[in-house]
Amino acid sequence: MTMNRFDEKYIFKIADMEELDDIMGFIREYWNKDHILANDKDFFLYEFQNGNKLNYFLARSKETNAIEAIMGFYPYEKEMKPKESCFSGGILKVYPKCAVPMLGVEMLRRIYALMQQKAYIGNGANPVTALPLETRVLRHHGGRHRHFYILDKRDEYKIAKIVKQPEIMSSFSTPQKPLMEYQNVQEMYQVFDDAAFKERIPYKDAWYVQKRYFSHSIYHYQMFGIGTKTVLVGREVNQNGAKVFRLVDILGDVTEIRYAGAALRELIEHNGYEYIDLYEHGVSEDALKEAGFVERTENDRNIIPNYFEPFVQKNIEIYYHTDAEDAVIFKADGDQDRPNFR
Repeated sequence: MTMNRFDEKYIFKIADMEELDDIMGFIREYWNKDHILANDKDFFLYEFQNGNKLNYFLARSKETNAIEAIMGFYPYEKEMKPKESCFSGGILKVYPKCAVPMLGVEMLRRIYALMQQKAYIGNGANPVTALPLETRVLRHHGGRHRHFYILDKRDEYKIAKIVKQPEIMSSFSTPQKPLMEYQNVQEMYQVFDDAAFKERIPYKDAWYVQKRYFSHSIYHYQMFGIGTKTVLVGREVNQNGAKVFRLVDILGDVTEIRYAGAALRELIEHNGYEYIDLYEHGVSEDALKEAGFVERTENDRNIIPNYFEPFVQKNIEIYYHTDAEDAVIFKADGDQDRPNFR
């Protein structure tokens, strides 16, 4: 990468373990003093420790040595390979009094040059400030996640707010398959066709699946296989004396969800869930509708909440950007399914 005006001002680097307190302090001071990554060192290390390094990219002032920009990142493979591996981004924050314009965009350019990724997934982009820059300056594809749900029909909802009952699918046009719950990563990979999954963007290896889902330090994720090609990832959320199930990722062939409609309906009924929901980009709408999902649109009068820590009964949009036109993105990519507290 050729030298430019940013090189005169900054040192760009992957963070060392010794910089942990500086990063947490920066988050506390300039992002949110109550943020879990500003206060919970154990969770920070679970998320970002990589040997004696941290998966945080920094810009330090050459003049003062102070951090002036940070960006957390999440590799999808244990051994990142140039032009083959993918990664997603977390918090990207620039010092509010930074005197050099566009440092945030330069941070992205620098980490792309360093990682040489096959694809980058940016989840949770600010649609007013960040997304226009990412699509215009970086030429990324970007937009709004679609939000789908399967609703249980009942007289009263304590989490959702239902103004108009959507049609409940009682029969399915495709042959249905059962869900197989995996208790550990070894059990899963005895069945799951990982080789086929490698063709999808982003590919997530067994190390990532173990760390992100089976070994999560706070959340309990459930992993449900559909045949050999697909694994649904989700977790139960309790609120107001009621429960919902949130699908946050689909590993493998995402179109196979069309065969799980009856099993998902059974999951709702067996556990007493108000609904199952899914934020996504890149999944076939036909496959989702064949499974019984209905779309919650931007101006929908029905409310399917996204915020539970704390709970907010309103519809929330999630925006993404990516350098891969054919990326398939879910809520759990990046930090959009991260706890706010223990």
